[in-house]
Amino acid sequence: MKVKDILEYLNGLSPFEMCEKWDNCGFLIGDKDEKIKGVLLSVDVTEHVLESAINDGQNLIIAHHPIIFGSINSVLSNTIIYKAIKANVSVIGFHTCYDNYKRGVSYILAETLELTNITQNAENLSLFIGEKHFENAAALAKEVNKSLNTNALFIDTKYPINKVAVCGGSGGDFIDAALETGADALITGECKYHELLDAYEKNFTVITAGHFETEFPAMANLSSLLSAKFPKIDIKVNSQKPPFKRLK
Repeated sequence: MKVKDILEYLNGLSPFEMCEKWDNCGFLIGDKDEKIKGVLLSVDVTEHVLESAINDGQNLIIAHHPIIFGSINSVLSNTIIYKAIKANVSVIGFHTCYDNYKRGVSYILAETLELTNITQNAENLSLFIGEKHFENAAALAKEVNKSLNTNALFIDTKYPINKVAVCGGSGGDFIDAALETGADALITGECKYHELLDAYEKNFTVITAGHFETEFPAMANLSSLLSAKFPKIDIKVNSQKPPFKRLK
C-alpha cells in the first residue's frame, strides 16, 4: 500500500478541489509512491505529533490543518516542515475540503451532540443545522461540555433552544447565516470578540467550545473510515489537546 492510495481515497471521499481558495489541501510533503508503514491522524502537525509518528514508525500524517499555509520564504532546520521532510514523513492536509463535505467536520460535530434532522446549509457548506430541545443556553452549554470534554464560553439569552446551528473550528462568520436559518443557537470552536458582541446585541446564543474540541470528532471518524477501507494498515489518532490551559 502506497501513500497515493490513501490520497486517492481521501480525494474520492471529499475532493481537494472543494477547499476554499485561501486554503491548502491535499498532498503537502513527501513521496506519493512511498510505501505506508503507518498512518497518524491529527488536527494539527505539532512537534508532539511529528515525534509521535516517528517514534511509532508512522510515515504518513493526515492533518486537518495544513502544515504549509500562507507565504513561506524559507524552510529551516528548526521548523516542522524541515523535520518532517528529514524524517521521511509524508503529510496530507484535509482541511476545508473536509469542512465542506456533506458528512464532514460540522456534520460529525452535530452527530456527536446528538442533534436530529441534520441538514447542510446550501450557501455555507461548513454550517449544519440540527434539532434538539434545551431549556436554555446554559443547559445546552452543559451538554456541549460533556460531549466534547471542554469548558465552553457562551452567551445566555435564557430562551429555550430547539434548533441548533454548528460549525467546527472558527465559525464566527456564520452568526448571521445561522440566524437566517431560524436557529436558536450557534455552536462553534471560536469567535472574534466583536462577533460575540454582535451576537449578544442580537440576543442570539453562541457557544464557543474550542477549536480543537469541535474538530477532533471528525478526525476520529475519519480514522474509522480509513481503518474500514484499509484494514491492514496501522492507523491511529493523536488525541492530545493543544497546550493551552485554563485555571479552574
